[in-house]
Amino acid sequence: MCLFLGLFHIIFVAKTRSALVIVILSILVMMMYKWRKDILKFVVGIASLSIIIILFSLTPTAKAYIESFGVYDASVSARERAIDLYMSQFYENPLLGMGFIRGVEGTDLYYLLRGTSGNLTRTDVGFIGYLNTFGIIGAVLFILLFFKVFRVMLFLISKKIMVHYLEVLGLFVFFTLSSINLIAFDPQRIFYFVLYLSFVSYVYYISKYHNESKVKFQYEKL
Repeated sequence: MCLFLGLFHIIFVAKTRSALVIVILSILVMMMYKWRKDILKFVVGIASLSIIIILFSLTPTAKAYIESFGVYDASVSARERAIDLYMSQFYENPLLGMGFIRGVEGTDLYYLLRGTSGNLTRTDVGFIGYLNTFGIIGAVLFILLFFKVFRVMLFLISKKIMVHYLEVLGLFVFFTLSSINLIAFDPQRIFYFVLYLSFVSYVYYISKYHNESKVKFQYEKL
C-alpha cells in the first residue's frame, strides 16, 4: 500500500518523470536480489509488475505522461544552462563552493543563483548543484556518507541477512541514481536522507552488536 501511495504521489503530485523511472529501477533491483536464487518467483514478479505497468499505461492520463518523456521541452534546456552556470561558479570557488544564496527577485544575488533568466535552480541538477553549494569539502562528506552505507550493505550481504533489509538496498539505489538530477541534500529532502542514515545505523547495530550481546549473555550463563 505504501508503495502504491508513493508511486501515486510521484506520478500525479510531484510529476517527476526521472524519479518514477528511478523508483521502478530500485524495485527491480530489490526483486532481483530477493529472488536471485528462485528464477520462477523472479519471473512471476517481473511479469506481475509488467502487467500493472501495461494496464496503467492504457489510461489517457498515463499516455500523456509517457509521451512527455520524448519531448525536448524548456526544462531540458534549463537544466543544460544550469549545469554550465553552476559548474563555472564551482571552478571559481572549488573548495567551499558558493554556499547558501538567498536573494530577492530583481537583486544581484537572485540572478547569481538563478542565472540571468531567473529560472534556474540548483536542485534540478543533482550532484552538480550540491557541488556548487558545498564545494570539494561537501563532496568529500557526500562520498563518505554513501561509502558508510555501502559498507553496511556489504556487512549485511556477508552475514546473509540483506534479504531481510531490502529497504536499505532499494533506497541506496534510489538515492544514488537520483543524485544525477534530484539531490537528497537540498532543504526539501535532507530530512529523508537523515532518516535513511538513521535506519541504516539501526540495522547495522541490531545486526552486529545485538547478536554479539546475545552470544555473550548465553556464554556468561554457562
